[in-house]
Amino acid sequence: MLKNELDGFVGSDAGVCHDVRAVRADGTAMIALRLVDGDAPRPTLMEADDRTAAALAKTQKHLLQQHSQWLYFERCLRVYQDGVMYVLKPLEMIHRTRRQAKLDAGEIVAETLGTQDA
Repeated sequence: MLKNELDGFVGSDAGVCHDVRAVRADGTAMIALRLVDGDAPRPTLMEADDRTAAALAKTQKHLLQQHSQWLYFERCLRVYQDGVMYVLKPLEMIHRTRRQAKLDAGEIVAETLGTQDA
């Protein structure tokens, strides 16, 4: 759904589309998005090896801040590097619904357009 939304924004006449690759571990997933010429393969989902799973868990721990005994903030991390956007989010289903994919696509488009002015 995320790929479809992002590709829909770019439009088929542009001759580019999004390559989407995801790696998941217990409780978290990281998605890599890259704009490529021509057709990209279908989105790919891989299981994290032990080293990658440990790195994802460590990062997720920092994104989940405990502010009091009852209040937690879950955060999403987006990193842009060498033409690739990496998105790290909790793996719970509420974060991976079709609606959430559409919202994520809108945020990514807005952030990308916002950086064009900077």
